[in-house]
Amino acid sequence: MSSNNGLIDALTLRQIFVQRYSKGEAKRLLKHLRVLSRQLKSTLESDYGKVRAVRLAQRIAQITTTVLNEYGDDMIEGLKEFGEEEAEFVRQAILSTTAAEAVSAGSLRQIQASITKVPMKLISGQKTQTVTIEQAAKQFSKKRSKEIAQLIRDGSLLGKTTNELVKDIENIVGSKVTQQAEALVRTTTNHIGSQARSATYAANDDVIIGEEFVATLDSRTSISCASLDGQVFDIGEGPMTPLHWGCRSLRVAKVNPKFDLGSSIVGERASIDGPEAGNVTYGGFLKRQSDEVQIEVLGVRRAALFKSGKLSIRKFSDEDTGKVYTLKRLRELNPLAFNSASGA
Repeated sequence: MSSNNGLIDALTLRQIFVQRYSKGEAKRLLKHLRVLSRQLKSTLESDYGKVRAVRLAQRIAQITTTVLNEYGDDMIEGLKEFGEEEAEFVRQAILSTTAAEAVSAGSLRQIQASITKVPMKLISGQKTQTVTIEQAAKQFSKKRSKEIAQLIRDGSLLGKTTNELVKDIENIVGSKVTQQAEALVRTTTNHIGSQARSATYAANDDVIIGEEFVATLDSRTSISCASLDGQVFDIGEGPMTPLHWGCRSLRVAKVNPKFDLGSSIVGERASIDGPEAGNVTYGGFLKRQSDEVQIEVLGVRRAALFKSGKLSIRKFSDEDTGKVYTLKRLRELNPLAFNSASGA
């Protein structure tokens, strides 16, 4: 197997582990949310109806902020340890799949500094949120505190009983807050992993000459990630993963031909349909899927354009940012494709 395909195999399988690890971390951190739920319940049962609603909402917000800040701090400590482990894994993967005699891990100081200094650029529709891990954790705490405090103020105005408010709090902490906390862990884990990999590639730039964007071959993959699949960028340049909240894509090292083991054997990459050849791109994978799957991934009009064969999946987004073009902009860039695609 060639070094490039060997690394795709190793790091794709590793990404599955990373996703499982992030789920485990989210479960571990649930202890903070259970503490939050208990403290809010105790405060409501003792103070509701005895303290002015505005004052009680402030107290509730303070409790929420304190506990969720602890959640963020605990999460960041786990990310620091994970980043170190990921850099070492990538070092070993490069050493075992290439002809390099020595490989260095990325700088631990640089990897940990990415928590406060290297922002994630997360696409949401036509907007991009630029935020560091530390900022994301603080924003999560601040927003959830405001929401829960507002719940108290609204409940008071509506004349809700203590039991009703306790139930509302337990529901929001147990569902919305928990889901958003899990998304925070998954996304930040992917970011620190991406930074650890990229730092290790940069530390071995005689062996590694670029990074290939690798998306997950299933119907849950975003158009942004699907359109970037298979594209190669300079180390640390171009769209970095995570590309959006909950992103599962990764960037895999491209090996300098001087250090490639040189086999013509093509490896495999995982997909929803089972193992695929390592040289299969997301576009090739999607072409073989049903109309229903193509529509699920692309939407009706983009699926028609894709199926017509006039537009490859790479045409649906900006290759520099990964941001998906609106249909209006897509028509401006590719008028002939729109004129010939049925239903587009």
